[in-house]
Amino acid sequence: MNRGIASVRKVMLFGLGLGLATMVAPAEKTFNARLTLQFVVTNPPCPKVAATLTGEADVHQVIRSTKNDNGTYRLDNLQVLQGTATDSDGNQYVFHDIDHFVITDSATAPQAQPPFVIKGTGKVALISLGKAPNIKLNMFIHQQFNADGSIVDLGSVFEGDISCDPSSQL
Repeated sequence: MNRGIASVRKVMLFGLGLGLATMVAPAEKTFNARLTLQFVVTNPPCPKVAATLTGEADVHQVIRSTKNDNGTYRLDNLQVLQGTATDSDGNQYVFHDIDHFVITDSATAPQAQPPFVIKGTGKVALISLGKAPNIKLNMFIHQQFNADGSIVDLGSVFEGDISCDPSSQL
């Protein structure tokens, strides 16, 4: 799986619980969202997971928006997903995904609008409750998202198989 696509999905997920995308943020504001996601991922690209992964996750997001002097926004984001999943072979899992990242120079807030730069960390664990393998990932993401949809990697580092990040498929 393309690492940029996984990052795009993470950024899209951070906006999922916020129906505030068209809201103009004041100089500084904190947005707090909690939601529950039910999901089915068919044919995940991860070779360690069966053909279908079904589950539920509790999501908590906190975004602190600060308006920059040039009119753009800095978005400090903390996102935590915790849940359970079952694959089509009957293997059960618990998982967590903890992401902290900063978006600089977004045209809008609280949902980022390119062009912007994202820098942050992510930790993912899909822990088997049986004989299936555990999956753990650590990420440092530093990328530029351009207005034309292109992504430029500015030095991201990934430990583990990024295609096995279950939240990148949500």
